Amino acid sequence: MAEKPAKVAIEHLNRAKAAYLKGEALKPLVSVAEAVKVMATHTIHSMDIGPVATLLREMLGSLNKDEKVRAHAAGTFSYVKGQEKQLYGLLAGAARKLKEEMDRETLEAMRERKLKIDRAIIAGQKLLDHGNVPEAQRSFREAVELHVDEDAMFLIIPEKLQKANCFKESLEYLKRALKITPNERKACELTAEAYAQIGDPAAGAALFADLVAKGADGSQPQLALSRLYLAAGKLPEAAAALKRCVELEPGLPDAKRLAAQIRKAAAAAKA
Repeated sequence: MAEKPAKVAIEHLNRAKAAYLKGEALKPLVSVAEAVKVMATHTIHSMDIGPVATLLREMLGSLNKDEKVRAHAAGTFSYVKGQEKQLYGLLAGAARKLKEEMDRETLEAMRERKLKIDRAIIAGQKLLDHGNVPEAQRSFREAVELHVDEDAMFLIIPEKLQKANCFKESLEYLKRALKITPNERKACELTAEAYAQIGDPAAGAALFADLVAKGADGSQPQLALSRLYLAAGKLPEAAAALKRCVELEPGLPDAKRLAAQIRKAAAAAKA
């Protein structure tokens, strides 16, 4: 150990005190255990032990008062010179049990949150089935407020809305989906469909053009862009976007179908 053991132990104990004053339980317990481990595995000179022992006894007293720590301790923590290893064992054991409980609580909270998301989406679907779009939206937004990493909801919800002919409402969620995964096929398809159905393909084309400009130059955004340009009557732009799509993903079946539609529209424009 490069630094003096007494200095290292005091640093651990000061961290423990700071964390304890913030109302934490696990961090103070772990830091005190680390300090005692240093004391148990290194020789601390008699002239240095005084400040360490004083701060250690102070922190042990604080830990003994903490209900969360006490619930997992095998006994009262006390410092007796020469029994550092036994004290370290008690502290480490309590820290392990406390962490296990905290991890269980975290897992239970995560499960409860996911259950609430499922319930909100199911409730939204039922409201949609009864034609109550505003209340369905309220339920869907409750699910969104609970979002952490359940990115699939930004495709599940708009798909449900589109099946109920709520294309404009679906865009609220699809824009979130595109921010997360702009090259995702389903997100691009549903978004393009929404703008086409609400009769504003130009706005949809502007959205995808912006995504592409910001780096989402994938085959699916280009395909959606081409489709929307075609719907807006911008045939050269539609052809250019489709060309880029094919460059990125040759042989895409949807691209072949769209190419035929562009040719048909071009021929009709010349007639």
